[in-house]
Amino acid sequence: MVVAPSGGPVERSMAAVTRWWAEHGWATHGSRLQTQLYVNRRPAVLSAKVLEALPALNARNPQLEWVAPLETPKVGEKAFAEPRDGAMLTALGLEHLASALARFWPVRGPVWDALAIIRFGDEASGALLAEGKNYRRERYSGGTGAGKSGSPAAAASRRQIELAIAWTQGQLGVPLDVGRWLDPLDPARPSLYQTANRLAHIAWLRSRGVDAWLCHLFFLDDPLHQPTGRAAWEEGVGQAKRELGIAGLELPFAGHAYLEALDAGEVLGESPRDR
Repeated sequence: MVVAPSGGPVERSMAAVTRWWAEHGWATHGSRLQTQLYVNRRPAVLSAKVLEALPALNARNPQLEWVAPLETPKVGEKAFAEPRDGAMLTALGLEHLASALARFWPVRGPVWDALAIIRFGDEASGALLAEGKNYRRERYSGGTGAGKSGSPAAAASRRQIELAIAWTQGQLGVPLDVGRWLDPLDPARPSLYQTANRLAHIAWLRSRGVDAWLCHLFFLDDPLHQPTGRAAWEEGVGQAKRELGIAGLELPFAGHAYLEALDAGEVLGESPRDR
């Protein structure tokens, strides 16, 4: 039984329930909904799982302050916003790096599913950037669209991304192979460009003196959208590393957190106005 949004025990159709979610700004299914639920309703659980996935960070006893996607954002900001470019930096308190980021990566860069400011006991801070996924295929895409229009501006964006990826591969000690990170490996296999551009941004932030960390949030057995078990996720992680050419490479600033999919009907049983 799905609890009615009013909080009463009346059964309602799934369509009616998800319509209520959407009316209040929530996603209706998938990794976007799960990320929203964890950030806004289960942040302590999310933080614990992320720190478990990043033992080098966990050893420093930090606190995570989740700043996106927020159900109740700061005045003038959009609810549940997933920041990119300068907005990402601003959310993390790093707006002073905006012009430098524009030189590294063209506008309309990665959209971040979740962001947290890392607070350390010595008043230092860092940045946690996260990506939520519900199923293995969700990590893949057709590669970068930069340059495909054929315009001079598009070609310049493609060249800027190529240079950023080449720099990142050098920083990580990966053999130079820009196309492997930007485009499908072959016609039958899509691209891991999304993971590649996230790694590039983390490497860039760290090169600018930011204590930056990356965590993929893999949701387990979500009955609302392509349920995926932990064994399948772990197999997928190994496959992705091989395809990116980073198998065996130690990346202590990047990890994978496995989170049980939340029952959105239970978590959102009461209207935000009634809490």
